[in-house]
Amino acid sequence: MGTPGSTTPPREAITVERPAAAPPGQAEQQRLRPARPAVGYALHGGEADAHRLATQARALEATTAEFLTAAGLRPGWRCLDVGCGHGQVSLLLATRVRPGGRVVGIDGDAASLRVARRSAADAGAAVTFLRADAGSLPARRGRFDLAYTRLLLSHLVDPLEALRAMTTAVRPGGVVAVEDVHIDWLGLIRALPALWGGGAGGRADPVLLEFAELIDTVIRSRGGDPAIGPRLPALLTAAGLTDITAAVRPLPIPADPSGTIVAAMVDAIRDTAISAGLTDAARLDRMRTALRQLPAEYTEVSRRIARLYQVSGRRPRPRGTPAYGDEPAAWPAEPGQPTWPADAWSASAA
Repeated sequence: MGTPGSTTPPREAITVERPAAAPPGQAEQQRLRPARPAVGYALHGGEADAHRLATQARALEATTAEFLTAAGLRPGWRCLDVGCGHGQVSLLLATRVRPGGRVVGIDGDAASLRVARRSAADAGAAVTFLRADAGSLPARRGRFDLAYTRLLLSHLVDPLEALRAMTTAVRPGGVVAVEDVHIDWLGLIRALPALWGGGAGGRADPVLLEFAELIDTVIRSRGGDPAIGPRLPALLTAAGLTDITAAVRPLPIPADPSGTIVAAMVDAIRDTAISAGLTDAARLDRMRTALRQLPAEYTEVSRRIARLYQVSGRRPRPRGTPAYGDEPAAWPAEPGQPTWPADAWSASAA
């Protein structure tokens, strides 16, 4: 539909065709088939998602830099970036902790780590990237000054497990810092009629709402919580952190006049959505096309409903505890990668 006051004729809403029902016998077999649902990160990442993630990182960079500065980030700090993805924040940390600092990026996706290593090499940044699970970080107690994660906990079945691992990884007095989201679905529903000229009680184009609800369902189908933001202070407290600070701000949304980013988001959830039985390829193709035709004002709707929570806390420092804890155990090797013993676990960022 056109923007308020325009003469653009209403655009037809996309029609969703449900898959044909299976024959009775086959349907019964489908109901009785044991299921072992996949869990964890719902977006495919890797090379295919590089453009979207790079655009997202640029939009978030200033906000993240401000947050980390307020958390105390300074030269010489040893930093752990959990769920580092393509390494954008790891590279940012490397520029802030030199001279003398060290940065390790951890991610469970090998394809994303390949992108991160290439980006670090291109930038001349001394960052170590290792493959590991967020809930079982391969570092002993107290090795880092900062453990950070962005837009990861909302995808995890057990975010508290990851936060406890991060808390263990930092020294007494060290900082755990988290950025994640809260999406106001009711706000989106309220905004749509006014935005597209539906008026009070009018009918608004449903494609953006359908898209948002699909993302929500996809993430939840893997055990995540796309509205985790308000829970973060309590989760950090449960992980054993103190001196909790929290700030809430609009989520920086990159401009997308051509619809390229939102189309890439549809592509990012495609495999998970189809494998979970939430949609089919034809419906996603129609949704992708319709989203690219939306007026630019859809970005404003996103800004109204999406909030970025920035929450940090400190690991308590018991009386008599040294400033730094034990040295780390040797880092486990990836296939084709060397081990990282205690005296060479990360290259200096200097």
